Amino acid sequence: MTDAELKYLRTDHYVFPMTFQRLGGITHMHVGNPRHRPRPCVEILVRRGGTATLQGIAYYSTCATAPLQPDAGTKEMVRAALKYTATAFPHVRRFEVQDETHVRTPAGTQVITPRRLLTGRPGFFQEHFGASPSGDTRDLLAALRAKQVCVRSDDWSPDAVTRHALDAGLPHVCLFGTTWTIPRATALAYDVTAELAEQAGGAARTRTRHAAWLCSRSTRMDRPWQHSLSIEDAV
Repeated sequence: MTDAELKYLRTDHYVFPMTFQRLGGITHMHVGNPRHRPRPCVEILVRRGGTATLQGIAYYSTCATAPLQPDAGTKEMVRAALKYTATAFPHVRRFEVQDETHVRTPAGTQVITPRRLLTGRPGFFQEHFGASPSGDTRDLLAALRAKQVCVRSDDWSPDAVTRHALDAGLPHVCLFGTTWTIPRATALAYDVTAELAEQAGGAARTRTRHAAWLCSRSTRMDRPWQHSLSIEDAV
């Protein structure tokens, strides 16, 4: 497969254009809007070792060849991209992601996972993609449980989250950019079809399924571009 060669990722309900580029020993996978501005819908970096990075996510209705629905469609797209990567690159043992998920509203940016953690819910990637906390995130979750933190608020802007964390006696910086790991086995077990095709064609098959999704910022690992979701995704 040549660099930047256009292929198509077929799922149960959608067909996503995708490209591959190999640069300096890293394969860049762009799924959805791979050659269009402002950015691809999913970017995954595959390295020579056993780790791949879910580098960025963005919701646009143009991510697929047919209009992509927020929430269920976004989740299907991300799961299919991860599952295909795990299948096509057997050396990948896990996916790493730095969660800066957010959604833009008329009132401004609202962060997603810090809100979830401060209201006693699992992180976005933890609940919807089977991710496990890594690094300092495990310590943060333990502190939240020990303090029995449960904040009630309608404002989840970064400044508001900082105030909520300080009021709860937490280091607010730990709430932003939490790190998570998605094991290879988890990605392979996603209940979604992920087939590579030379041409767009139609979706792989139609099947009744559930889903829900999000909007994020950027991964601090390489600071490439923003993970940005729809309001419907921010559940």
